[in-house]
Amino acid sequence: IDGGSRSSSVSCLFRMSALFFSLHVQAQFAVSNAVLVAAAGSLSTIGGGALADALTRRGRQPDRALLVPLCGSMLAVPLWLGVLQARSFSMSMACLLGAYLAAECW
Repeated sequence: IDGGSRSSSVSCLFRMSALFFSLHVQAQFAVSNAVLVAAAGSLSTIGGGALADALTRRGRQPDRALLVPLCGSMLAVPLWLGVLQARSFSMSMACLLGAYLAAECW
């Protein structure tokens, strides 16, 4: 249930953020978003996996690995708000970078 709700909410955020930006920066947003998804998503996935493995080995409790995506998703919420509330495009993209780094660690 959680994976489906997270997936649908992230999908809505992608669509809303594309509509949020004015027409003259939509092409810039599309390119920036593609680069950020590829780079930050990959880095976050590798780092999140390594952190989850380290937590599991350290405590010998497999359920500790769940803390990584849980905390990442919680950290991403204010960053997503920053994407929509930023006063400049570059600040919005910086928040988007942070959101991808935090949220894609699952």
